[in-house]
Amino acid sequence: MNFDLSGWKAEMWRKQAVHVPELSAPGYNPSHEQCVVAGYLVFVAGQTGFRNGKISSEFSGQVRQAFANIEVALKAANAQLTDIVSMTVFLTDVRNQPEFSKIRQEILGSDNLSSSATIGIRQLFDPRAMIEIQATAVRPA
Repeated sequence: MNFDLSGWKAEMWRKQAVHVPELSAPGYNPSHEQCVVAGYLVFVAGQTGFRNGKISSEFSGQVRQAFANIEVALKAANAQLTDIVSMTVFLTDVRNQPEFSKIRQEILGSDNLSSSATIGIRQLFDPRAMIEIQATAVRPA
C-alpha cells in the first residue's frame, strides 16, 4: 500500500490542546487536557462515569456517562463517536466486559468497529469508578 504524502505539512501535525470546560471538575487543576488534537487525530484522555462530581453506583450508568464524556470531548474537537478508531478500556471487574460490549454496540452501532483493548485493573483513581475509557478518533478532512 502506497500513501500519498504530497500534501503533508509538518505544522498541521503540531499538537493542540482542546479545552473542554464541561469535563473540568470545580476546583480541579489538571496536569493534562481532556482532549488533544494532532492533525486529523483526536486523543481523548481516559473518561470515567463522573460528571459534575457525581457518579452512578451502577456499571451501566458509568459506561453511558463515560461515553457521554467522550462525546463531549470529541465534539469540542469537531469529531464524533463514530470517528473513534481505537479504545483502551480499563475495568475494575472484567466480568463486566460482556455488559460493556453490549452498551458500546448500542451507543456506537454494530457497524462502527474500532480496535480495542480491555484491561482488568484493581482500582481506578476513585474507588467508586468501575470503568475508564481512553479513545482515539480521526476527524473528517
